[in-house]
Amino acid sequence: MRYVFSNRGFTLIELIIVIAIVGILVVALGFQYQGWQQRYRVESQVRQVQADLMTARMRAMQRDRIYRMTFGPNSYSLQAATDDAGTTFASAPGWTTAMRLEYPPSWTSTVDFNARGMAIAPATVSTTVLPIWFSDGGAGSDVDCIEISQTRIGIGKWGTSCNVK
Repeated sequence: MRYVFSNRGFTLIELIIVIAIVGILVVALGFQYQGWQQRYRVESQVRQVQADLMTARMRAMQRDRIYRMTFGPNSYSLQAATDDAGTTFASAPGWTTAMRLEYPPSWTSTVDFNARGMAIAPATVSTTVLPIWFSDGGAGSDVDCIEISQTRIGIGKWGTSCNVK
């Protein structure tokens, strides 16, 4: 008598092994995805703030007015001077009143851009370069700070200072 075995299915052991391997891969990739997603959000915020600072500089030159970027703990906003001396400010036309910050900046203050597009540091800052860094919670972002000098706005990686790329 001859026995013939059918190869039409999987055994329960084979199925459990495959499910265990897939489960391990899902867990491992899930942790990597969460870290990648946080790094991406920090870098995206830094690039958006840099673009908005450059927009403020450009508007100041185009409209021959002082423009002020004000940073708070959870948002930032853009105001335009309503007088030639730059003593009173109102929300800039066409600008969302407050842009939300997911990662708080290292300081809350203002940056002014004069009609020539030069950055003017607030009186409370003693350096000519204003570094703003955003805590990424240890995500290891490639860029997490902005360095504002009188004529440049660069992004970089925070160490003891902002190392602009």
